[in-house]
Amino acid sequence: MFETRKSDIRAVLERDPAARSKWEVIFLYSGYKAVRSHRRAHWFLEHGHPFIARWISQRCRHKTGIEIHPGAQIGKGLFIDHGMGVVIGETTIIGDNCTIYQNVTLGGTGKDTGKRHPTLGDNVLVGSGAKVLGPFKVGDNARIAAGAVVLSEVPPNSTAVGVPARIVKVNGIRSDMLDQIHISDPVAQALCKLEYRINLGQTKQEFVPHEGNKVNMYTCGPTVYHYAHIGNLRTYIMEDVLEKYLRFAGYDVKRVMNITDVGHLSSDADTGEDKMLAGAKREHKSVMEIAKFYTDAFFSDCEKLNIKRPDVVEPATNCIAEFIQMISVLLEKGYAYIAGGNVYFDTSKLDTYYVFGNMNEEDLAVGVRDSVEEDENKRNKTDFVLWFTKSKFDSQELKWESPWGLGYPGWHIECSSISCKHCGEYLDIHCGGIDNAFPHHTNEIAQSEAFLGHKWCNYWFHVLHLNDARGKMSKSKGDFLTVSLLESKGYNPLVYRMFCLQSHYRKPLTFSYESLDNTAKAYDKLIKRIASLGTDGGVEQDKADALIAAFKEALDNDLNTSLALTSVYDVLKADTNDATKRYVLAEIDKVLSLDLIQELPEEQPAGGDALSAEIEALIAQRSEARANKDWATADAIRDKLKEMHVVLLDTKDGVSWKIEN
Repeated sequence: MFETRKSDIRAVLERDPAARSKWEVIFLYSGYKAVRSHRRAHWFLEHGHPFIARWISQRCRHKTGIEIHPGAQIGKGLFIDHGMGVVIGETTIIGDNCTIYQNVTLGGTGKDTGKRHPTLGDNVLVGSGAKVLGPFKVGDNARIAAGAVVLSEVPPNSTAVGVPARIVKVNGIRSDMLDQIHISDPVAQALCKLEYRINLGQTKQEFVPHEGNKVNMYTCGPTVYHYAHIGNLRTYIMEDVLEKYLRFAGYDVKRVMNITDVGHLSSDADTGEDKMLAGAKREHKSVMEIAKFYTDAFFSDCEKLNIKRPDVVEPATNCIAEFIQMISVLLEKGYAYIAGGNVYFDTSKLDTYYVFGNMNEEDLAVGVRDSVEEDENKRNKTDFVLWFTKSKFDSQELKWESPWGLGYPGWHIECSSISCKHCGEYLDIHCGGIDNAFPHHTNEIAQSEAFLGHKWCNYWFHVLHLNDARGKMSKSKGDFLTVSLLESKGYNPLVYRMFCLQSHYRKPLTFSYESLDNTAKAYDKLIKRIASLGTDGGVEQDKADALIAAFKEALDNDLNTSLALTSVYDVLKADTNDATKRYVLAEIDKVLSLDLIQELPEEQPAGGDALSAEIEALIAQRSEARANKDWATADAIRDKLKEMHVVLLDTKDGVSWKIEN
């Protein structure tokens, strides 16, 4: 047992470069804690104490988010990295020195009591979100790519990708070089080497816009029935960096965003209540009042986060005529049909429907993300609604006349129509959160290419989830974090932007206030360090160009914002004068948008000065009013200070101030 524990600790130290000591592993690594707890639970099970075994495993699940059945047999050196959401079934067998990432399921099939879970050989790697389902063998040194669903045996020394998984060649990459970063993610379809190459699942191709250096870029916008939570805004931050970097690299970018103000149901399976109607009922307002309020709130949050407003912002309710025209063409071409008063897209007419690799078993069984009943009007389980009529959801507030009766559009049709309206027949890059990949983006591709008669969009940019202690952040959980809430706790919104940039967009990011506090300290130190730079001397252009080239190289590498942030510190350490450093940082900030170049408020006198004393007293009164949630008094004091030309800066460390001339 002692040797096994040592091998488990050594596995973490060898495979996680962030692990600094065995004590850090023992006390701080949830994956190690889960494996250690499992070994105790397995011992109790083998010695005839099943209740104690299950109690240990369930207690560990609540503490770590990792569920390992006591009956599973695990070899030495298992490394569970960022393991939230991992599930390992009762009859699973795992060999030595395997690596498992977050949200992996090693699951069973059927209800038989015999062997029903997989057997993993030695040195197997299972990527984020993958599912291995059934009593078969995954051979030694095999690699399961992120998002794959494996339903049959995987030979040794091979790589499985996709849904359902298929075995692919390594394409020149040695198997011992494959890990969570180097295995291409068939879900993400990530941009890689932005200036030259782009990753299309398993192959890299030259990034060539359809027309010269012009880039048509489309962003799935918010459904404006509530405030955007910071998980939503992580996606828009990363899309903002992508757009700004493309412009920085010399492309002529046109970015279009829709605003969903009708047609997005509480289930993506065309069932449930319209989210806009639900918001209107909640607040006793009209749908359009709700849409206006939360659209303004969304862009206010974006402004605080330095997210550029897209060139075109189009509400869905502005484009009903375009929706009707596209649906009419799909009916004429035989890609759609009418049933039960609604118009459906017929997915059986397609050669390929599943184009992304992120569907889990429920997706394959029902064709939706949520647990819902199937629509009996559909010819195929994957068909989806293009237009609803009064025969369904009669309580819907917004309805329009159409050739098929009074009704309203389905959710998926709006992005296809709005994209074609503003970007034409060819879209270069389509952006959105990973939860949009299926079914929303899958359905967009189906209807757009059926309508146009040719390939529609070459490159897809999917940002993975922001998680909290409970898992994926979502509005359906009731309480969720907003930019305003972070501000009320004293955080600068740009601290949250920096927090997001510290992680790769294709990896889930876990939010905690402890992590945000660390980022706040790092941001404050960085801003003060930059502010201390002098201004004398001229720019050393050769050195500046080299530093900017290093920054571009970081973002060319699959938009690696973490490396790009590192390049900021490299500039500060560079062997060049302060004027050059200021110039380079200003250029870099055109993409990062962290307000790196700013003047800090001068330190105020400690006391004695009558004006300073009055200001400090007013600030203290305002702080007390805020603590008591007396917002009217707090706002009145702030207005008075503004009349005195006093500018307040709310930070995590308290309030600072300066007097503007």
